[in-house]
Amino acid sequence: MRRYSLVVLPVALNIACAFFVHGEMRIVMPCREAVVTSWKPEFPGYMDYVTACCDEMRIKKLTFKSLEISYSDAEKLSRWLEHNRSLEELNLLSNNLCDESVGEICKALKNNTNLRGLSLRGNEISDEGAKAIGELLKGTNFLKRLDLSKNCIGFVGAACAISEGLARNRTLRSLNLSSNLNLCDESVGEICKALKNNTNLRGLSLRGNEISDEGAKAIGELLKGTNFLKRLDLSKNCIGFVGACAISKGLARNRTLRSLNLSSNRIDNGGAELICKSFHISLMKLDLSFNHISDEYAKCLKHWFKTYSYLDEFVLQRHEDIRGGSDSMFLPPDSEDEAEQEHNSDSEDESDFPPVSIAGGWGTSMFLLPKLEGESASNIFLSPDSEDASDPKKEGTTDVMRGADSISPKSSPSSDGSGH
Repeated sequence: MRRYSLVVLPVALNIACAFFVHGEMRIVMPCREAVVTSWKPEFPGYMDYVTACCDEMRIKKLTFKSLEISYSDAEKLSRWLEHNRSLEELNLLSNNLCDESVGEICKALKNNTNLRGLSLRGNEISDEGAKAIGELLKGTNFLKRLDLSKNCIGFVGAACAISEGLARNRTLRSLNLSSNLNLCDESVGEICKALKNNTNLRGLSLRGNEISDEGAKAIGELLKGTNFLKRLDLSKNCIGFVGACAISKGLARNRTLRSLNLSSNRIDNGGAELICKSFHISLMKLDLSFNHISDEYAKCLKHWFKTYSYLDEFVLQRHEDIRGGSDSMFLPPDSEDEAEQEHNSDSEDESDFPPVSIAGGWGTSMFLLPKLEGESASNIFLSPDSEDASDPKKEGTTDVMRGADSISPKSSPSSDGSGH
């Protein structure tokens, strides 16, 4: 892949010089991607130059990263979006957009029939901006991927505006609401109710929203009622035994979920056992890292995974601090690092939403942790061992995971979870 400097682009000389002097815009060919960064705020006409260049090159993916986009510049961008017919993905990452700017952009996108992906990550959008996003979801029949992570959306924006939009939307396949700390359990409940009527969403991220057991109950009901959701990220929340129990009941009746991330919660031995006993054979990837699972019970889970589980990938890492761990291991969906890989394809199974976090990064299947010597559970990455047991898949399938009662060699888990 070659990178072309703007000084060789087939556009007017004054535009190329303005880019060179006042900021940076990188064009990646032949993918037709443009990234705008480091623009000097004292140069007021940069948005006109950017949009003119995008029209000239028929850019398909445009990213504005870490800029101060003013309301007037947002208006210019909106007017261009309303008539543009080549752009397929727009990323407005950490640009301090105000709610009014978000409203103008959403109005313009109602008339855009080509855009498939929109990221408004890290812009401190509040409930007012969320209302405009909700109206966009009601009116668009083309948008497939929406990233609203790292904003300030609360109950009014999530429970009322976005949930109403989701209930009427029929095209969205990926929704990222991670790290909106103003979201509450009631907001999660309204979103889950709306998604019961949504037959298209394949991936949902609620990572890092302080969801407690009450919110997990709503998620459990969603899992019971949906036959479309495939990927669910609930990592870095406050889900405990009661929430794990609710999710396990949903998993027992769900037949479509393929990956589930429950890392960095407060799930103990009892909760982990309920989840591992309940899920259907459709689930392929499960992450229970950084929970309240004891070392002794981790050994039991390791034995279960090797012998009975249908899972392709199972992650179980231990850490003294439940909220600890490297953020790089739990990248949010559609992050800057993975956006290119995730959005290049419209494949239903693999590209609509990234899978759960696996050791080594999102979407990877690399076994980066060393193979354990002995039975130490201080840092475990569990992977199947074909020499230890025969593959149960070859012997036929059942609706519920076979061998669930054999997770623990004893009648009950260790003391950390037996009290429930």
